[in-house]
Amino acid sequence: MSKRNRSQARGRGAAARQEKGKQALPWSVRLHSMADLLLHPSPPDERPWKFLLPVLAVAFVARAAIALSGDFVLHPDEIMQYLEPAHRLVFGNGVTYWEYFYGARSWLVPGLVAGVLKLFDIVGLGQPAWYVGGVKLVFCAISLLIPAACTFLPAGTLAKPRRGSRC
Repeated sequence: MSKRNRSQARGRGAAARQEKGKQALPWSVRLHSMADLLLHPSPPDERPWKFLLPVLAVAFVARAAIALSGDFVLHPDEIMQYLEPAHRLVFGNGVTYWEYFYGARSWLVPGLVAGVLKLFDIVGLGQPAWYVGGVKLVFCAISLLIPAACTFLPAGTLAKPRRGSRC
């Protein structure tokens, strides 16, 4: 092997070792400025949802504590729109409001609440002291779907204008 070939081989080896050395540095050393640190606080290969479950658990506990701490109704429509029609579906007695009689309101939410009430009734906890708290906990859990969905959906998926839309 000639001198020139050996120096080229050494040069490629040195460049490869130098490149390998750069890759071996921790991500915090590779940051070049304070802007990099602020814009990229975690390594790019780290999962962004690493803390999602603990944050959702703390949020659920906080919401459940507030919901179960008092026997209060924030809006009287909560009873009229959801709990009363669901109670009538499951237990057979209750007030029929004109919105449901004429189909002006959807049965989606009262149907979900009726499912929860039916589960409580099957288990033997068909008293309001039990199932009202259960309904509150179900809605606390459902409210956590929004931040969970925002974590996994790509940015702009929900707000992206479609072709042919007037907006």
